Amino acid sequence: MDGQSHTFERLNMVQQQAWWRLNRFPLFVAARTLSIVGDFAAAAALTIYLYQATQSGLAISGFFAVRIVPRLLGPIGGALADRWNPLTLLILCDVAACVFYLTIAWLQPGYFILLGMVLLAETAATVSAPAARTLIAKSVPAEYRGKANAVLMMIATVSMTAGSGVGGIVSALGYRYALIINAGTFVASAILLSLIPLRSVSRVAEAKQPNLVNSTLSGVRALLKDRELSLIAFATAGTAFAVAVDRPALIVLIGKSLHAGSSTYGFVLGTMSLGGLLAASLALKSKRLAASLRLFGSAVALLAIGHLAISASFTLALLFVAALTAGIAGSLRDISGTTLLQGFRNAKSLGVVMGTVMSGTFLADALGSLAGGLLINTVGPRLTYLVGGTMMLVIAVLTLWRSFTIDRAIPTEPAPVLITPSSSTR
Repeated sequence: MDGQSHTFERLNMVQQQAWWRLNRFPLFVAARTLSIVGDFAAAAALTIYLYQATQSGLAISGFFAVRIVPRLLGPIGGALADRWNPLTLLILCDVAACVFYLTIAWLQPGYFILLGMVLLAETAATVSAPAARTLIAKSVPAEYRGKANAVLMMIATVSMTAGSGVGGIVSALGYRYALIINAGTFVASAILLSLIPLRSVSRVAEAKQPNLVNSTLSGVRALLKDRELSLIAFATAGTAFAVAVDRPALIVLIGKSLHAGSSTYGFVLGTMSLGGLLAASLALKSKRLAASLRLFGSAVALLAIGHLAISASFTLALLFVAALTAGIAGSLRDISGTTLLQGFRNAKSLGVVMGTVMSGTFLADALGSLAGGLLINTVGPRLTYLVGGTMMLVIAVLTLWRSFTIDRAIPTEPAPVLITPSSSTR
């Protein structure tokens, strides 16, 4: 019996590897890596340039505000992914970002024109985010989506850090050169994406499509009507708000309560990132780890425990353990939540669903950061973490309670299975 089980697992692994190769998934991973590195490198280079040129905190704030605004347009970006092939849309977004950053490097525009160009580049990035997740849902068989999302979580974590570092280092040569190199990463990403066969992406045919606004509103309504997925959406946004409430309290807690230096703050953030990578690695090795509503609720509960433990950390050792726990939990929450959302049965509105959740999460994060700043000044860093952790705990309890009344298995659509068990054994 053990031999048969081992043979089945080996066959499943061969089938999975064959699917990755057939659909050239590594090309997609490499393309997303380059695109994210380019995005964050450009942001870092422009931040450094603007500070050196203006010496104004207000100018930097304006730059970050311009980067934030397009992120609220996720539902519309998702609607575009529903109407177009998301692979084509990703290529167009990379080309657009390349053009905008090359234009900035060539023209060296004044502050306000530069902000306008950044707004356009960030709009392209906003469209590409739901398009990438929609592409996974439409091209990756359901049983592999958790692993695909785990891979993307890993490369996003590494690419954001690497991109910021690259932008900071290359900007020493001059921000124009940094932007030219960054534009090159978008070109390389577009080339890699163009090598992926379009046949690997399933399409939802409609005789007549409604206009973009109606498509967006229809998708949002469809999400709200689905009790399970609306629960995941609200829980994701709610935990993002709670995490953001705690975020500004960390450096204050480390400095004033634990009397540690700024380097400790960096190491704690690094520990959280390490936890995220460990969780993604665990999801890669597990068969169905990222496919359960119960896992999603458990991850939120573990995240609450991590943040409550940070509140109660009176030594650096406890703080690092709590930070590692929070990092693991946050990654598992993101992977499981994304995979469940990608199982949305209304395939024609899948992009809107992904974009709506991403924009809602981003807005919740921004509001939570503001609330956290007010709480720190009122009750201090430890009680701020206690408030955030308690909110997460309430969300976890509600989600886990709901998971016992809704136990939906991963649907087998909308992604086509191009390699079947029978064909792999011939």
